[in-house]
Amino acid sequence: MAPLICGFSYGRNLVKLDYPVAEAIRSVLPACDRYLFLVGDSDDATEGLIRAIDPKIQVIRSRWPQTTSGGELFRIEGQKVMGQAGATGTVWGLHQFCDEVYQELDLPGLRAASRAHADAAQVKALLVRMVNFAFDYRSVDPWMYRKACRIYRLDDTLELYGDGCGPGIRQTILKQSGHRFQAGSRCNYYLDKHHLGGHVRWARDPAGGPITRIFHYAWGQTE
Repeated sequence: MAPLICGFSYGRNLVKLDYPVAEAIRSVLPACDRYLFLVGDSDDATEGLIRAIDPKIQVIRSRWPQTTSGGELFRIEGQKVMGQAGATGTVWGLHQFCDEVYQELDLPGLRAASRAHADAAQVKALLVRMVNFAFDYRSVDPWMYRKACRIYRLDDTLELYGDGCGPGIRQTILKQSGHRFQAGSRCNYYLDKHHLGGHVRWARDPAGGPITRIFHYAWGQTE
């Protein structure tokens, strides 16, 4: 049987920028059969930090492209490491940003959902709940996006776009008409927003239990 989940992420100068990357990766490693980290050309100890987390992590070096758009940069690097994850023969890729932490109690449900939908080729992504901290580590922003696809089928039908925060089905021909979709304009849509019929499922144990959560620390600040 193919490995079930390959976690993947990317970053550069994470020590200098004080990202909780070690805590983030450790939080999800028990759910991953493999984990790839794409290290950009850093001038701090980022690569050493990632290598020291766990022997399961495979570090891949990358020279980041010259671009003034942070969103485009994230899409390029995320797509690059997602392709590497697909080459491992793993069923699902778990896309993790360096400020996203999983709760231990949610990991069994994540694994159960991944197993349950592994052979359902039409299911392209699993959807998680987002808990977005703002200002401190107690306050949650209720208006920020509350769900996201973070587990993708690695069958080469998906691609990241926009700022790399989620996948769309490559070359999907759709257009939005109110709340319905009809054939028409060539456009990829985020799966987490539009679901595209039966292509998305919640990351939860189909037999019951909570939906997997991600605790997102991007806007939190230490006191």
